[in-house]
Amino acid sequence: MATGNGTGAAVRTRPQQKAAPSRPRLQLVRQVGGLRPGIVGTVVISLVFSTLFVLAVLQAVLVQGQLKLDQLDREIRQRETERSRREVEVATAESPDRIQAEAVNHGLVTPPDVVFLERATVEAIVAPSRNVTLQLDPTDRATPDAPTNPAVAGR
Repeated sequence: MATGNGTGAAVRTRPQQKAAPSRPRLQLVRQVGGLRPGIVGTVVISLVFSTLFVLAVLQAVLVQGQLKLDQLDREIRQRETERSRREVEVATAESPDRIQAEAVNHGLVTPPDVVFLERATVEAIVAPSRNVTLQLDPTDRATPDAPTNPAVAGR
């Protein structure tokens, strides 16, 4: 670009540089009253470990309870086995053959004829009359000196 200023020479002008927009100077600013990242991280880690600890304690309690249940189950099985064994013993002890053998061992004699009794029916039972009187023989009366039971008196 040539301009005439009377010297006749062409003057070259520099293109004008655009002025750079001025930026504000950056500064690190702390928030007042806000949570710091270090405190938040510490609280989160503490909560995680506390939760894991509580879960471990609960798991230990569950395992102890299960051990107690297993012990009770074993005890129940042992007692049921013992009860079954004793039922067999009682059934053996109550058998008529064993009772008869024990009676013979104690000197009892088998009767010559065995009679089986049947239950009476309702029609066969006759109610006694209402005019029943009791008469006592004067010799059967107990005296204060003598015992009332003849089995005791013979001893």
